[in-house]
Parts: sequence; structure tokens; C-alpha cells
Amino acid sequence: RRELLTGAASSLLILTVVTGAARALSLNPTSAGFLMLVGVLFIASRRPLLVSSASAIAATLLYNFFFFPPTWTFTVEDPENWIALGTFFAAALVASSLAELARSRAVEATERGREAQEALDRLLAANRERDALEAEAIEARALRRSDELKTALLRSVSHDLRSPLTAIVAADIPGKNDIAPIR
Repeated sequence: RRELLTGAASSLLILTVVTGAARALSLNPTSAGFLMLVGVLFIASRRPLLVSSASAIAATLLYNFFFFPPTWTFTVEDPENWIALGTFFAAALVASSLAELARSRAVEATERGREAQEALDRLLAANRERDALEAEAIEARALRRSDELKTALLRSVSHDLRSPLTAIVAADIPGKNDIAPIR
């Protein structure tokens, strides 16, 4: 609501300045119409559709009042001037609508850009998590291989130690029976 009031006040100021400049320069109706249309386009590019549409109406009334004979009235003497007023009003409304559409598309593009950035952030986080899991899997495989090597080494050493000990125990040592068991 406050934006509408601020927009209306600034639009009225712009139209007043443009009308005053056109009157001060004693511009003909065509030149004054183009100057006022520039003012309306400026307003339309910066304000919401409601404000810019109201500005188009106000500019049309100011254009009629100050530049079409008989000036200082809202009457139109020449029927061709109705076409000029209608064209001016239509151009102002089209510009307002296009500017509003451009603003809404810009907002939509910004929102989509934010959503795309969030999706990219999620993908990067998932990629970091995948890399961490892959590193853990590599470490687990290395530990498993290390454990398998340790087990194979222990079996080999155990076998290599068992074979000579079995031979020693099984061998008939002379005087083995001569030794009395300790009690």
C-alpha cells in the first residue's frame, strides 16, 4: 500500500515536470506527446501496473488539457486528436503491461536461479558424501586385504614352526626314558 502511494506521488511529480518542460519549451502537440510518453515509459519501467496505468490515464488527461486545442479544457475539437489520445493511452498501457511482465519474469528468473543454486549445493553435498563413502570403501578393502595377508602369514609361520616341532617330538631321543619325570 505504501509502495502504491509512493509510486503515485513520484509518478505525479514526473508527469508534472514533463508537462511543465513541454509547456516551457512551447512544444507542439506531437513533440509534447512523445515527451510525455517517455515520462510514462519511465514510470512504467519502475512502478507496478496499477500505478503505471493510472499514470497513463493522467498523462492522457494532461496531454489533452495542455496541448490539444482548445487548451485548458478536457474537450477535443479535432476528431483526429481522439485517435492521437487513444493511441497515446494504448501505448502507455502496453508499455506498462510489458514492463510489469518483464518485472515478473525477472522475479521468476531470480527465484529459479535461487532454486538452481540450492539444487547445485545439494548435488555438491551429495558428491562430497559419495567421495567420503568411496574413500571409506577403499580403506575397508585395504584393511580386508591386510587382514587376509596377516592370516596367510600366520598360517604359514604356524605351519613352518609346527613341522619341525612335530619332527622333534616324534623323534626317538636316546636316553629319553632315562629321565625321571619331575614330581
